[in-house]
Amino acid sequence: MPDLVWRDLSAFRTVALRALRFRTQGPHLSAGQCARLKSDDVHEELFMRLPDLFDHVLVFHGCRPIDLQSYYVHGRIPLNVERAKREANEIFLHLDPERLTENHIDVAADAVGSETRHGYLYTSLDDRIFASGAGHYLRGK
Repeated sequence: MPDLVWRDLSAFRTVALRALRFRTQGPHLSAGQCARLKSDDVHEELFMRLPDLFDHVLVFHGCRPIDLQSYYVHGRIPLNVERAKREANEIFLHLDPERLTENHIDVAADAVGSETRHGYLYTSLDDRIFASGAGHYLRGK
């Protein structure tokens, strides 16, 4: 079985269309096939079949850890809002204790919101997303 590498979409297309039992005439899909590809049922079917279709999936994740060693010890860990606030307090509160308080950290965390962050770990199949829209995760000091 091949590896799923997003930059090699031709391999993915061939395998995915075969798995979905699409018959193609040349390089193009029919209007009906294109419409079917947009359905939730087909997405679910393909998602469920991915382990049978590919040996590995290459994914990318970007962030700026305080301690790189944590990756080796704990791996990637989904965001826990309370832990993140404690870490922010440890990092920032000593910088200007006269003006910066725990309440400031709480207000900032609430402003960012956690409904799409707490408990999640995001990856991407395409590394180009970091250059085009998520480079703030990777910028150096």
